[in-house]
Amino acid sequence: MNETPMNSLAPETLDLNTFPLEGLTLIEASAGTGKTYALSNLVLRYILEKNYQIEQILIVTFTDAATQELRVRVRANIVQYIKYLERLIEFYDELEVDSDGSSEAVSESRSDIDAAQLESLIPDALARNIIGRLDNLNQSLLALKIAEQSIDLAEIHTIHGFCQKVGRDNSVLLNVPSNQELKEDLKPMRLEVCQDVWRSEILKLKPSVLRYVLNNWGNPATLLSALSVFSSRIPERIYPAVSFDDDGLSPIRQWQDDYAQIEQWVEDLKTLVLVHIDDATKLVGESDLTRLNNKLTWLNKIRSWAEDSASGLPDSSLKFDKFFESHLPSETKKGKQPPEHAFFVFLEKHFVNEPADPKPIFVQAVFKQINEIFEARKRSEQILDFDDLILQLKQATDDEHLAKKLTLSLRKQYQVALIDEFQDTDANQYPIFSRLFGTECTNNDLDIAPSLVLIGDPKQAIYGFRGGDMATYLRAKHDVENAELGSVFTMDKNWRSSTEMVSSLNALFGAHSNPFLEKEIPYIHVDAAKGSSETPFGSALRYSEVEAFDEEGKALSKADISDSLSLLLASQVCEVLNDKTLGLNSSDLAILVRTKNEARQVKQVLAQVGVKSCFDDDASVFESAEAMSLAFLLEAAQNPTKKRAIRSVLQDPFWQVTDAELSRITEDEFALQTWVDRFQNLQHHWQRFGVLSMVRLAIDEFSILKHWHNAATSQDTVTLDWERSLTNISQLAELLQEKARTLRSESALLRWYWQCIGQTAQPSAEKLATHQLRLESDEALVRIVTIHKSKGLEYPIVFLPFLFTTRDAQQAWFYDEAGRLCLALEPNEQQQTAADRERLAEEMRLLYVALTRAQYHCYIGTAEFSGSRSPKMYSTALGYLLSQGQLSDDLEKGWLQDAISRFTKHTDFSTSYQYLTFEEVHALNRSSRLLIDQSSQSASELSDELFAPQLKQSWKVQSFTGLLNEHRALNPHSEHTHRSMDDLGEAPPANAIDIMNFPKGSQAGTFLHRLFEDIEFATGELNTNVPATNLEEHICNLLQQYALVPERHEQAWAAYLEQWVQQVLALPLIEIGSASGASIALAQLDENDYRVEAKFYFSVDDFSLSNFNSLLRQYNPNADALSFEAFEGHIKGAIDLLFRAQDAYFVLDYKSNHLGFSADNYTHDKLEAAINEHRYDVQYLLYSLAIHRLLKARMGNAYSYQAHFGGVVYLFLRGLGLDADGDNPAGVYFIKPEQSLIEGLDQLFTDGGAQ
Repeated sequence: MNETPMNSLAPETLDLNTFPLEGLTLIEASAGTGKTYALSNLVLRYILEKNYQIEQILIVTFTDAATQELRVRVRANIVQYIKYLERLIEFYDELEVDSDGSSEAVSESRSDIDAAQLESLIPDALARNIIGRLDNLNQSLLALKIAEQSIDLAEIHTIHGFCQKVGRDNSVLLNVPSNQELKEDLKPMRLEVCQDVWRSEILKLKPSVLRYVLNNWGNPATLLSALSVFSSRIPERIYPAVSFDDDGLSPIRQWQDDYAQIEQWVEDLKTLVLVHIDDATKLVGESDLTRLNNKLTWLNKIRSWAEDSASGLPDSSLKFDKFFESHLPSETKKGKQPPEHAFFVFLEKHFVNEPADPKPIFVQAVFKQINEIFEARKRSEQILDFDDLILQLKQATDDEHLAKKLTLSLRKQYQVALIDEFQDTDANQYPIFSRLFGTECTNNDLDIAPSLVLIGDPKQAIYGFRGGDMATYLRAKHDVENAELGSVFTMDKNWRSSTEMVSSLNALFGAHSNPFLEKEIPYIHVDAAKGSSETPFGSALRYSEVEAFDEEGKALSKADISDSLSLLLASQVCEVLNDKTLGLNSSDLAILVRTKNEARQVKQVLAQVGVKSCFDDDASVFESAEAMSLAFLLEAAQNPTKKRAIRSVLQDPFWQVTDAELSRITEDEFALQTWVDRFQNLQHHWQRFGVLSMVRLAIDEFSILKHWHNAATSQDTVTLDWERSLTNISQLAELLQEKARTLRSESALLRWYWQCIGQTAQPSAEKLATHQLRLESDEALVRIVTIHKSKGLEYPIVFLPFLFTTRDAQQAWFYDEAGRLCLALEPNEQQQTAADRERLAEEMRLLYVALTRAQYHCYIGTAEFSGSRSPKMYSTALGYLLSQGQLSDDLEKGWLQDAISRFTKHTDFSTSYQYLTFEEVHALNRSSRLLIDQSSQSASELSDELFAPQLKQSWKVQSFTGLLNEHRALNPHSEHTHRSMDDLGEAPPANAIDIMNFPKGSQAGTFLHRLFEDIEFATGELNTNVPATNLEEHICNLLQQYALVPERHEQAWAAYLEQWVQQVLALPLIEIGSASGASIALAQLDENDYRVEAKFYFSVDDFSLSNFNSLLRQYNPNADALSFEAFEGHIKGAIDLLFRAQDAYFVLDYKSNHLGFSADNYTHDKLEAAINEHRYDVQYLLYSLAIHRLLKARMGNAYSYQAHFGGVVYLFLRGLGLDADGDNPAGVYFIKPEQSLIEGLDQLFTDGGAQ
């Protein structure tokens, strides 16, 4: 794969005690050898021995879940070492040794402690060695305590998170726009670009060319799917190689010009055929050629093709080559002469110049054109996806000047970088770390030594489809081997699996000289740390082969063998679960599959024997059958008089209506009217109580739970997966209920629901996390997991039921002799062979990952498959190992049985084998039935859990809006105070452009908030990141966006609102200095003295609602008690404006409430009444508490509530500028909550207010 020669030095076995803490290091950690343990202990050594702070150690891993796990493991390790040090120091104190922890004291005390005493204090041998080297125990203890307290500052990131942080922290150096938006999924945008190109370019092609495109791709979505080959990996070479000139013509137009030559070649061929076909047909019919009927049929097909003006390039089915002059002698009867005709000569000569297939060139042309537009659009809209984060940093490190500055900056911040899961690196990721922390950082004339640790296992590199690049990994390995301070280590002790399991894997992989098809990725023999298993599992690796040929010796189909193996799997699962001596739960069993179809097949066959299972799928719940069932119900409930809608519900199997009832409804109009009445009741229930409650009522009305209960207890019916159905229905109902909060009508909700169902069929549909299928429950279920998702997990028992065939390489990816990643769109034989080898290599790594998930026992289902439509057994990874790499049809029938039998004889009983005929499998399955109860929950009990999850959880993230909504939901009859219409003052003329006439409602409020968010207070001008030339234009754009005023009045309103905003900015709001009487206006605030939309997030521990209401009444006796569920978790919010004036911090909130038309409606008393009515008092108390906590945390002992918290300002925007009596300007409400109230709230949210 690579040209760089291997270093002759063999890797060393990793010893964490002596691991070099400087230089460039690669750790190759086989599965189960404790990679995370090693990494967390290295962090300890860097803290204790190199005196690094926790935030000076950079850790990069693969997923967000892995970052959280690492953070937990590192912290746990630090805490454990703190305990060790405290024990040791306490022990020395008891010996009355000088407890200052100095090196002299430590040296003296260590002579007074024997090995047994030390081991009792510090049981872990590695910890004893590390602590034994420390000079000052107290100083080391302090360093660990600081690290433990600072664990949230630990720099543990995914690769995308790290690149994003570097870009954000160095935005000026890297010239990165500060307002770039990161989007997780840009597929919808890419589809839009493809649709634009389809309309603007493809549909304008010449008719014959367009016909070719439509015949092959049909629509933009299909074309975009064909382009997906370029989205996951970036090839260095594409075959066929093609270049497009920059001559003004688009790539698609250039392809059209080339296609014209193909059309001419086709027309010449058609002309040739039509001139000679009659003579050629007659001549062939009278000739001595073999299989004359076939040849005459082929000639007729050729004639039909030539006569069809719409036909394009001929394909192989037309058999032109059978009539080449050079081929005819081999098709002639022995002793006879082949027919001779100019047609046969011309035909062969014409095909010498046969043009290449235009498909791959067209695909490249379209990709180039779409990608250029797509990238330009991203730049224009300042949008990034996750891959752009990496590419941005890679391009910066490619620049020698930038790389030097960036290295200096980052190496001051990070003393060492540890890269986890490094086997999944790619050609963009590795150069970043190499240039910043590895050998290449020394090439920038910098006196900085490399400090980089790479941790991974090339045998587990299974994410090639996501861009993982084995050639890059091997290049990195060579860099380490050839570095001056480079070291390569291996980890060879397995802490996961039993001795028998490890021995069987050593035998399977170790018996082959090159098991991973790459000499630089050897299989390293590992030892088991656990010792022999004491559980009665029997052999660790159990092969079960089913017959693959029928009675006549013909090969069985892939589907037949899959059915046999799935039935066998169900029997084996029942056998394991029914054996009480094993002491296993259902969740101890994992069935690993490659595809969703395999998972569905397994789930179905397990249900048939009574075994409950779950499949962690990323499919959308809107793809489920229950989604359509619920759609029918919603249609009928919204339109209860539409009989067709009602029949759709009743005919759907989910709703359990019998055939007899359906027949009665069809024949009896009165029976149908009864159902109309029932659906009208559902409609009324929906309108009164919401869609979630209506769905629950429908479940009761149709007696669904009763049907499921009867089915589950029936001896004859065991295939119903009611738990899956109930989970799906409940999830869909919750999504509907959540969406109903933002949609105004049932019809709008139904339209949204149908859109969600329709979008699941789109190739570019974005998979929202909330739409992904949930697991059925938290019960102990047999797990069905894809092999890719199983990586990093472990299970006592693993089943691999379908190791008898594989998939052909869907795309011809391969590495050439120079180690370059290549993609052949129309591969030749040599390229396809190389691609098949790469496919097999990745299959081998997948097999290794799958087998190493097992702790004690692994069942393998296989067969000697030799079908013609799918790869044969010997071409699979398992077949390659068992056949010793004999990838050919020369293997005799029965080779698999012989190979496994030979293998089991040399594995010391750690492997077993059985062969079962088709009849034996079915007989075994008929006698299989789960005898234990997996679940104690009934359908109705689980239904209560699923339909009311919010009542089961006390931990949540709340906000002021959330608390108020919950209060109103629990008090539906509570009403706002209605003000008299008599004292609202005189309204301006109805058509007047005046703030009092500005539309009311939430949209208007959002609009007014936007006005003040998008301007700089000091200048009154737009922020630089707003895409408009001036404020008036921006206001006009917002008015169009929110559709608040008639289009003909937009310009007038924009001009008025621009002046109104300037007046508000200049308006004196509050006095901020009691001595000086100085007041403050928004226009006086410098941009460094305020923050718009200041978001906060603070923790809540054991919150008590009664204490909260009691505290509020102490300071506001008129405040009504609030009602919401007690909770713990966090409170979040966003303060409209946080500003600083005379060293005090103020909270400001904009309100668009319309209280009346005169200044009298906006006095302090009237504003206070409105605040109490809408419970804004709770809002400003939460905001005040957030700022109080922030200032206390930032300023420490220097913080004073009275001096540093200025208070709260509420601006009722419609009243600003009106004359008012007294000192307070109209529309401005100011309050500074009493310090004791805020401190009481602080205590309340910390410990529930317990005294």
